Amino acid sequence: MIGINNILKSLADKATGRILSKVDLCIAHEFHKPPYGGGNQFCLALSAELERRGYRVSKGLSPATAKACLFNSYNFDESRLLRLRGQFTRLVHRVDGPIDVYRGNSKMEIDKKIQELNALLADNTVFQSNYSYIKHKELGLEFVQPIIIQNAVDPAFFHSNGRISWDLGRKTRLITVNWSDNPNKGGVVLQRMELMLDWGKYEWIHLGRTKCTFKHIKVVPPVGSEQVAEYLRTSDIMVTASLYESCSNVILEALACGLPVAYVCSGSNGELVQKAGCGFSTPEEGLECLHAIRENWPEYFKRIRYPSLDEITSRYEEVLFAEK
Repeated sequence: MIGINNILKSLADKATGRILSKVDLCIAHEFHKPPYGGGNQFCLALSAELERRGYRVSKGLSPATAKACLFNSYNFDESRLLRLRGQFTRLVHRVDGPIDVYRGNSKMEIDKKIQELNALLADNTVFQSNYSYIKHKELGLEFVQPIIIQNAVDPAFFHSNGRISWDLGRKTRLITVNWSDNPNKGGVVLQRMELMLDWGKYEWIHLGRTKCTFKHIKVVPPVGSEQVAEYLRTSDIMVTASLYESCSNVILEALACGLPVAYVCSGSNGELVQKAGCGFSTPEEGLECLHAIRENWPEYFKRIRYPSLDEITSRYEEVLFAEK
C-alpha cells in the first residue's frame, strides 16, 4: 500500500510540475543560447562558475526548495516569482540600465516597473557599475540594500592566450562587437569615423548586428562565444561607440582577450576600461584615440585590468547566501 501511495504521489508531483530535488540557487532569467546580450552572457558564466564550485543551480524558476534566487532585471516570469517568493531564504535583484535612458523613453515605464518589482521582492540589489547606481538615483529611483558588483566573463572562452603578436608594421586590426542594432550602439559615429580613417593603416570588422551600411568596415553576422573570442584575439583594438551602457560585456570580453579599447565617453565605458584605452566624444576624437593607442599599443596593453569571474562569483556568493 505504501508503494502505491508513493507512486501516486510521484505522479501527482509530475502533473503539477513540482521538482523534488533541492537546489541552492534559482536564477530567474530568460536564458538564450549565445550569441545574445550581455546580461544573458553573464548569467550563463555565473551559473557555470557556481556549478563548478559545487552549487546546485537551476536556470529558471524551479519550484524546488531553494536557498536563494537571483532575478535579473525584468527578464523573468514575474507572476511566478511572486507566487514562489516565500520559499527562498534570500532574493537578490540584478538591475540593468537605466533601460529607458538607453532606449530614449522619457516616461521611464520599464525602469519604474523594475523598481516596483525590487520593492516587492528584493532583499538586496546588485548594480553593475557606479554609473548605473548613480543614474538610477538621479532619476529618483531607490532600491533595496544596493551594492555594486561588475560583470565578468567566462575565462574558458575569453582570455589572451594565443592572441596575435603586436606589429606596428602591419595594418592595425580594429573590431566592434554589437548584438543589437539599436541606434544608441553608435552606428552613425562608426560610419563617420570610417569616412575619415586612414585605410592604409587600419582594417576593421563589425561583428554582430547593425542597420548601418559600411564601405570599408567588414560586417560579420553574430557568432557564438568561442568564435567571438577568436575574432577578439586576432584583433588589436576594440572600438565602441555605444551609449548609456550599464556594464558592457563586450568591453570586458575585449579586455580579457588583450585588447585596449577606444570608447565613447558615456555610461560605464570609462569605468570599465580605466587606463587601458582612450575615451572620445566626437568621431574626430575617436580617430585621435585610435592613433594614440596604435602608437603606444604595448603600454595600453600593460594597463589592462578587469575583474575575474572567480572574484565576481565570490562577491555574489556573499550576498546570495548571507544570513538574514
